Amino acid sequence: MPVGSVYPKQHHVRWSQKNRSYSCAPQRKPSYRGTAIGLLGVYSGLRVAEIAALNVEDVVLSAKRGQVVVWHGKGDRHRELPLHPEARSALSEWLGERW
Repeated sequence: MPVGSVYPKQHHVRWSQKNRSYSCAPQRKPSYRGTAIGLLGVYSGLRVAEIAALNVEDVVLSAKRGQVVVWHGKGDRHRELPLHPEARSALSEWLGERW
């Protein structure tokens, strides 16, 4: 490379120095509510408007089963959906924290 090159000198930075600002960020505990809402959409196929319109009475939980009742879905249809075990446990954690 000739003297006075147009290429800037590269500085080698260690990975720990480069990402130091990320490690100083405060760590938040994931919210039970957000987890429950996300898993409802993923495992039950509920639309955002249907999740927003749910009431606590629309979620029926037992030890081995769970069910979500959607009163006014797409096309104003009533439907009852079974809950996936992971979504059921997230909902029970959130409802336990809430009450």
